[in-house]
Amino acid sequence: MLTAQSNADLLIQQSLEFSPAYAIVCDHSKYQYIKQALVNSDVKVLSGIEAIIDTVTDPGIDMVLTAMVGFAGLEPTIAAIKAGKDIALANKETLVVAGELVTGLAKKHGVKLLPVDSEHSAIFQCLAGGGWQYG
Repeated sequence: MLTAQSNADLLIQQSLEFSPAYAIVCDHSKYQYIKQALVNSDVKVLSGIEAIIDTVTDPGIDMVLTAMVGFAGLEPTIAAIKAGKDIALANKETLVVAGELVTGLAKKHGVKLLPVDSEHSAIFQCLAGGGWQYG
């Protein structure tokens, strides 16, 4: 799955290059443009935050990479955690805005939070004194 807030051209370009199962744009007004551009591909085009949440909670998914900018990544991250998906975290804002909530839910649902951004990884390693993994 690839997602974009509104950058339709980049989403189309990356979808054609990487052939994800889904291309999801949050801005509903870009949906038809992207759908038309990908009509001859196997990529299923969806729109809206609801589509992202539905996709990250799909039973066929084991891990979700959360890399949405700012506060936008919080709701899909929480939904994925509640669905039991391990989280590869590349969005520090999720922890800044709701760190206690996110880590508490991860613990409750037996989900691993894995830092994949160099900044996050360094901080977690310092806090733990070595290779950090929550879960």
